[in-house]
Amino acid sequence: MPAASSDNFPPAELNPELLHRVQQLESELRAATDENIVLVAYQNEIESSGNSQSRPQT
Repeated sequence: MPAASSDNFPPAELNPELLHRVQQLESELRAATDENIVLVAYQNEIESSGNSQSRPQT
């Protein structure tokens, strides 16, 4: 398995519905922690080129 680097993790391309869910979760976490929480979604290029069945379903 190749070593992971930042080149292997480009930003994930989320559809508008999933992006909205991430933003909602950010808001919930901010309210619960009183901290400025930012969530970042990256796509693992190493996993993406392999077996997609190893990813958990949401």
